[in-house]
Amino acid sequence: MPRPFWNGTLSFGLVTIPVRLVSAVRSTGSPFHLLHDADHARLTQVMVCPEHDQPVPVEQRTRGWEIEPGRFVPVTDEELDSVAPEASRSIEIEDFVTAEAIDPVYYDRPYYLAPNADAGKPYRLLVQTLADTGRVGIGRLVMRGREHLAAIRALDGALCLFTLHWAEAVRPRDELAPTASADPDTVQAMTRALEAIAADFDPAAQLRDPMRERLDALVAKKRAEAGTVAAPHPEPAEAEEPAGEPDALLAALKQSLAQARGRGPEPAEAAQSETEVR
Repeated sequence: MPRPFWNGTLSFGLVTIPVRLVSAVRSTGSPFHLLHDADHARLTQVMVCPEHDQPVPVEQRTRGWEIEPGRFVPVTDEELDSVAPEASRSIEIEDFVTAEAIDPVYYDRPYYLAPNADAGKPYRLLVQTLADTGRVGIGRLVMRGREHLAAIRALDGALCLFTLHWAEAVRPRDELAPTASADPDTVQAMTRALEAIAADFDPAAQLRDPMRERLDALVAKKRAEAGTVAAPHPEPAEAEEPAGEPDALLAALKQSLAQARGRGPEPAEAAQSETEVR
């Protein structure tokens, strides 16, 4: 299991499930870095002002929102903080929709939601419920200082979280569709041709990166012939975030269902059954 970079709770109604978020994909890009050929030290970028032709220290930098080419509205860090989302360790599911209702173009990046210790039972309950109903949970997540809309799906016995593009970020495609209609006979002929060459989808075989494989072979060959070089100042390892703590469930689930049906119990009973699943 890769290292989690977010720990918190997944919740709907009064039910909360402690989870940790890990990336579902790993970078397979070429891990090249620019080195100084004299000592193989990694080169660093320096922010330079072209007007003064000199480096600009951090305390003299500010951000600018570009309104038109070459014209900006300066914005300070304090002003950005005033509109930033409130930090949160909770993913609150706001709606449950059908999987078909989400246009694939809205999907952004996939993550896995793994249960924390002792949260396996409510986690499996949600996975099975989503799988049986074909529903997808829609919620919000604050991660690395940004708010994301997220879709939580059950895939192969696990919860998969997809961040979603905001509506304004998706370009409309209606102007891309041609106005002419396809000839029915031609469509049938093409359908038969496609069915004749159709095959099962095999990611391990079909989604291989040939460029990466050639680079791996090149690096292995050069390493065998000439060895490796060491940078004089290795980068420090990142610290792992602590995992959350777990606990227990079912009264909260019943309470949530009762409230959803408009049959909420008395306040005293509600306080007793409002159990956080950790």
